[in-house]
Amino acid sequence: MGMGYVPQDPIHPHSAGAEFQRRQRGRTAVNRSAESERDLATIRLARARWAEQRAADWYVAHGFTVIARNWTMRGGELDVVARLGNMIAVCEVKARATNNFGSPLEAMTQLKQQRVRRAGFAFVRTLEESGLHVRFDVAAVLGTQLEMHENIF
Repeated sequence: MGMGYVPQDPIHPHSAGAEFQRRQRGRTAVNRSAESERDLATIRLARARWAEQRAADWYVAHGFTVIARNWTMRGGELDVVARLGNMIAVCEVKARATNNFGSPLEAMTQLKQQRVRRAGFAFVRTLEESGLHVRFDVAAVLGTQLEMHENIF
C-alpha cells in the first residue's frame, strides 16, 4: 500500500513572497506596548476610584453614612455601602469615559446583579442586626456626569 510520491522539499508557489515563508504571528498594534497597557490600566483604575468617591459623596450629601467601600467576599465585591437609619444602600459603581462601548448602566448584567445581591445580603448578615432593609443602587458615571439609579434591582 503505497502513499505515492512525497517530495523531500516543501512546495513553494511561484508567486509567494517572503512573508508567506515565515511563521505568522499575531502582533499588537504598532503603538501599543506593555508600558502603554499598564498606563491604560492605571487610568481605568483611577477613573473607577474617582467614580466610587463621587458616589460616596452623593450618599453623604443625601444624609447617608458610608459604612463600607470595596468590601469583598468570595465571589463578589461591593463598591459603596451606605446607611440611613435602618436602610442599607448597596451601590455598584459603573464608570465609562465615553459611551462608545455602551452606557455604564448597560454593563450591569443579570450575572453582575446576582453577584451584587448575594454580596449585599452577606454584608448585611455581618452587621448582625434585625429589621434592616436593603436597597440596591447603581451609580452610572459617564465622563464626569454622575447618574444615580436608586432601588434599581
